[in-house]
Amino acid sequence: MDNQSTTTNDAQNPPAAPEYELPYDRDSVAVENAKRSGYYGVMFTGEYEWDNQTCTAEAYGEYDPDARPGDRHRTINGQPRRSLKFHTTWMDADEAKACLREIGSYNRFDGDVTADALDDLPDAAKVVFGRESSPVMYVWTVDAPAVYDVFADLIIDDTIDDPDAIVPATDHRPNELGGVTDADTYPVATVGKARSDLDAGEPTLIRCWWD
Repeated sequence: MDNQSTTTNDAQNPPAAPEYELPYDRDSVAVENAKRSGYYGVMFTGEYEWDNQTCTAEAYGEYDPDARPGDRHRTINGQPRRSLKFHTTWMDADEAKACLREIGSYNRFDGDVTADALDDLPDAAKVVFGRESSPVMYVWTVDAPAVYDVFADLIIDDTIDDPDAIVPATDHRPNELGGVTDADTYPVATVGKARSDLDAGEPTLIRCWWD
């Protein structure tokens, strides 16, 4: 099959990852709305002295204070402590895990569950985390089917001691999941291709977005 995934040992290093570039003008309505909706407006880690983990904590600073230790003010100068247009630079899986664990639970997204799932990514994969209103992740890979399956399978079975209890599985899959095969930049303003249209061996930008 053309879209059969490769094994970790067979995975190749992908070419240079797409560069960060906003898909809209700096004077657009989207940028103005981001400025009004949070203290940081449009936020890209590459433009800060902070590392990716610190920027992630600030971009989600108004949300779920129990996800981070210590006291945090949820506003700065009267604005929510957040960025609804936020993206990190490219990271390996281990660095990305620390960013994910800053967030805690956000609707269908679970930072700990998603962080653990990164262990199953191909070794050469690179990760960007961000916030496009809600949590978003980009993965740059040459094994798109394998990466797609990691996130398509994020359904956790909750088990308890009582065999008669009915405990539904917890669905942490992205609401939008797809691949872009001709991406030169990120973020992208598209859901992307379905798994059946993705082939192993082709450099692909996988986008995962949780509502």
